[in-house]
Amino acid sequence: MASTSNILNEKNILKYSKSFQENKPFKFGFMENVFEELFYQELYNTYPKFDNSWIRTEEPDKSTYRKFWFNEKKQIIDKKRINVVLRRIKNSSKKYKASSLITERIWKLMIKNFIILENKLFKKPKK
Repeated sequence: MASTSNILNEKNILKYSKSFQENKPFKFGFMENVFEELFYQELYNTYPKFDNSWIRTEEPDKSTYRKFWFNEKKQIIDKKRINVVLRRIKNSSKKYKASSLITERIWKLMIKNFIILENKLFKKPKK
């Protein structure tokens, strides 16, 4: 995975910064190329490929395909990826002089709650 310094296209962000701050009535807008091209490419290359493991779900308001991230016994939690995210958060905290302890705790809670949400939303489909 790319290092945090190679993820954001800082030049492009800074280029639009002033216009976002001065936008009326809201201070937000649209910006292309927020991320560096290499990061986009890596994200695209590592995104799950569409195959037979995707399941079509029909709901009153939408029709979609879902990828269930568990095997027959239990959900797979990718601890390696979680550790990479937490390491990046720690490094970013140091870079921006924020408390790494607080940001790490916040992110751990967010990851934990996301896993709980996944378990509730993506229950094993009935055969």
